[in-house]
Amino acid sequence: MTKFKKRPPLRRGRVSPGLPVPDHILRPPYVGSNILPEIASEHQIHDSEGIAKMRAACELAARVLNHAGTLVRVKFPSSSILPMSFIYLVFAFSCKIVVIVN
Repeated sequence: MTKFKKRPPLRRGRVSPGLPVPDHILRPPYVGSNILPEIASEHQIHDSEGIAKMRAACELAARVLNHAGTLVRVKFPSSSILPMSFIYLVFAFSCKIVVIVN
């Protein structure tokens, strides 16, 4: 049996200001609200559909991370990388490069 190392519980961080998103991209219900979603205290077990959705989201996140890495340059401000990565993410999602099912 595999032993898992005990991790500290998640903590709420600072929420960054929102960036503009095209109207055709669905927003989660908490967007535009000051109420943050609750953090689950129990382990989550996902079915095959949930795992497929997480896999698609992770593949998209890996692409965005890879793209952000290509933007790193000497004397290029890191504060410019987030907005450019966000634009890449919106473009990828808008063009259905990665399909994420709701």
